[in-house]
Amino acid sequence: MKAPARLGGAHVPAPRPASDHRWRRVLLRALGIAVALLALLAALAWLDHAEGDLRQVRASPTAPVPPAFAPSPTTVS
Repeated sequence: MKAPARLGGAHVPAPRPASDHRWRRVLLRALGIAVALLALLAALAWLDHAEGDLRQVRASPTAPVPPAFAPSPTTVS
């Protein structure tokens, strides 16, 4: 029976990845950032579209537009 090559001695560090794989890490990071930005833009576009749909449902064409910060008519002073 042969003894193992290393018997609990000093830890041998793993060799560094080859430098030709560095482009892969950079590309994956750039793709991750691009996907995150596209997801953010899609979410913003979806929310803008939904807000526009809500404006169409709420507003009647002849109703006057109330000021943005006006108190509601049911408020008791």
